Amino acid sequence: MTMTTDTTNTIMTRITVNGAALRRAVQAVTPAASTDEARGVLCGVLIESEFEPGGSDGRIRLTATDSYRLHTATVAASVPIDGPMVVRADELTAAAKATKRQSTVELMSRGINLMVGPSCAHRIDGDYPNWQQLMPAWSTNNVTWTPTAAQVRALEPGIRTMQARSQAVGWDIVTHKAIEKPWRTRESEREAYRDARDSGRILVHIGAGTGRVPVMQLRCDHKGREVEELSLGVALVTGDQDALPVNLDADYLLDALDAVGPEAQVGIRDGLKAVMIVGGDNIQALVMPVRT
Repeated sequence: MTMTTDTTNTIMTRITVNGAALRRAVQAVTPAASTDEARGVLCGVLIESEFEPGGSDGRIRLTATDSYRLHTATVAASVPIDGPMVVRADELTAAAKATKRQSTVELMSRGINLMVGPSCAHRIDGDYPNWQQLMPAWSTNNVTWTPTAAQVRALEPGIRTMQARSQAVGWDIVTHKAIEKPWRTRESEREAYRDARDSGRILVHIGAGTGRVPVMQLRCDHKGREVEELSLGVALVTGDQDALPVNLDADYLLDALDAVGPEAQVGIRDGLKAVMIVGGDNIQALVMPVRT
């Protein structure tokens, strides 16, 4: 660690982390950050240091949530960084991409900025939610679903198929992926979210099918009405199936599975509690069920 002082006497902490691990962590967590500027710190990524007292090895944790889902990931580090701090998710994404294929990346806390290699991400003032209170213990899950590679691959084209079906019957389906920056004004921002709230949603329904064989289906929910279901095959589920069914926003689940990676396991407690997705690379995600 190098300690230095700028002309305003602000202490700066510099640490070096694995470049690939940092880019992977940033890519994994930033989709969960809010894009509604009115939501303040939820537009950012929380960066914290996790070190045992007196220990020399620890990790830097990145966490983002829009209150409907949460992604968190860690990167190994030998010293802590100043913090905790919240930095803009869009700027952190751009800064991480700017490091390209660098094997190591220097992080430096400097005033209102977090320097990521040659780029910076500005801090956001405000109190970040206590996200750890939302994270259940894996042992509390009643059902564990291990998605197959084929099921994950089928999700995105399945979502688009359901959108096409909904449009064929005159329903307006807006997913969060269609509501992205930049917007010209805050009014257009609010209008986009009103459109999403009032339009239909594509849901992943995980439930016990005929003979209580677990199934995963895509459903289109539009103000209590449904387009026909699209089956995505049998889900490999173990545990107490009384925890089923559960309905999840399809795009949110797809983002979580993409973030966690091919070793993802989905832990379900019941249809009202947050669904937990864990896997390799020290990445975890939570997705809140959708009530229909």
